[in-house]
Amino acid sequence: MGDTDLATAKAREGVELLGNGAMPGQLGDAYLVLARVYDELGDGERAEWAYTAAIDAIRQQNGWTRELAKAYRWYGKFLKRMGRAEAALEAFELAADLAPSNQDAMAPTLQSGIGSSETAADLSDRT
Repeated sequence: MGDTDLATAKAREGVELLGNGAMPGQLGDAYLVLARVYDELGDGERAEWAYTAAIDAIRQQNGWTRELAKAYRWYGKFLKRMGRAEAALEAFELAADLAPSNQDAMAPTLQSGIGSSETAADLSDRT
């Protein structure tokens, strides 16, 4: 058994073991490892299946934004290598949207009035 065969077998084993009751995020991480193995082996069809399975599983796990961003980033790199630039860009944008600094920038703040229940008329009454 070569190194690639061993890596594939171990990654599949991880998915199988975690598929029986693990947290979705953990299963997603296992699928992500499997996707990377298939990607390295040049098996694009299986790699794409595993990347999407990873993203779907990690999305179900609350609070796993960093892991989801990583999955989108790796999937984007894979798509770029496959010549699917538009899909890759979409994956990279989804990864960027999950970055903590971007989430903070997109969050409404009371200081700016965005997201509060105040209307423009309420704000103008203050002046």
